[in-house]
Amino acid sequence: MSKKHKGKRCVYCATNESITSDHVVAREFFPISKRAGLPQAPSCKTCNTQKSKLENYAMTILPFASTHEAAIEMIQRKAAGRLARNPKLKAQLQQGINRIWLESIDGLILPTITLPVEGQNLTELFSMIVRGLFWHSWRTILPKDYFVDIYCFNRKGVDFFRDNYLRLSQNNFIQKQLGGGVFTYSCTRGDEDPGISIWEMSFYDGAMIAGHDSKGELRQLYFCGLTGPMGVRNKISLNKSRAT
Repeated sequence: MSKKHKGKRCVYCATNESITSDHVVAREFFPISKRAGLPQAPSCKTCNTQKSKLENYAMTILPFASTHEAAIEMIQRKAAGRLARNPKLKAQLQQGINRIWLESIDGLILPTITLPVEGQNLTELFSMIVRGLFWHSWRTILPKDYFVDIYCFNRKGVDFFRDNYLRLSQNNFIQKQLGGGVFTYSCTRGDEDPGISIWEMSFYDGAMIAGHDSKGELRQLYFCGLTGPMGVRNKISLNKSRAT
């Protein structure tokens, strides 16, 4: 692990001194052949430990939600070992597995399985990824007192989010794909307050994560994010957010 970020301020808590360079999107999400050039950021011990726990959970769950070649490789090479080291999670998945028909990204109705997912773990991870990528993208730490709200949208919701939020500041727009689609993100930030930023993120070229809506139906979910000062939170935030 590179030591070039050691002794700086942690980008995740914006308070503690960093002890290491952390991969903002953990290397273990990627096949070995696709790990070159992954973004890194300064991280303190506390945040590094917390993020590692969230990553270990997501690494086990998310590959099952995609047919991306890297996800299939991760299942074949890593899933059994990760579940063996976490018997509690393995038991939860075995008890909660179910078979359904679900609409894919390209509109096909396909047979698939569902697994129980701890949504809070994923939103906390995406929140930390936003803080890490914020620093990586603009070389400034998002202030500690600025909120990071993570949202889960269905397909119609993410289209609305792109049109009404993500594309508002084209001058600052960034779109990147890491590891051949293992992780993709788009983001932009404000001109007057650069700490106001907008994000869309996905693993494995659009993992199919289904959740129950108010009618008890399954739907496809996507992760998006907003950041900014607490004073403008009510003006720019959306419903059903997970906040940190």
